[in-house]
Amino acid sequence: MPGLNGIGLLKSLTYRPAVVLTTAYRDYAVEGFDLEVLDYLVKPFSFSRMQQTMERFARWSDNVVSSPEALFLKVDKQLIQVPVKDILYLESRKDYVQVYTAHSQYLCHLTLTDITARLPAEKFLRLHRSFTVALDKISLVKDNCVHVHGRTLPVSRELRTELKRRLHL
Repeated sequence: MPGLNGIGLLKSLTYRPAVVLTTAYRDYAVEGFDLEVLDYLVKPFSFSRMQQTMERFARWSDNVVSSPEALFLKVDKQLIQVPVKDILYLESRKDYVQVYTAHSQYLCHLTLTDITARLPAEKFLRLHRSFTVALDKISLVKDNCVHVHGRTLPVSRELRTELKRRLHL
């Protein structure tokens, strides 16, 4: 890609889809995993290594099933339907994500990147490495923070401009 590599493209997205990086260079692996890519394959890779990646993707896709109106979250060995319109924000907890609604919280074994990719990009914004927010649930924007349902969430420097653009400020 002239002028832009895969890492640069991924950084430019306002949402993060499930991504597997394939490259001949090991140099970008750490940065790739910081961006929460699903896997990183160094060329040439074996069929068995590709199979591992496909199994990882299958486990990832089994944990969240989405439709335009709802997510089915795997919580305590159950699939729970959570209407997208009820989601206030998501908080990363290492390999888990806490999904907050006005009345409930759900802890899922997923990364923030994984679950954010399943949400409508026009309605949600990842505003920090640890938070994705429903734009219509923001009640206040002040300094480097937003307020959602009584909670203050940080906004990273890199995403302040995007937040203002998306809120038409």
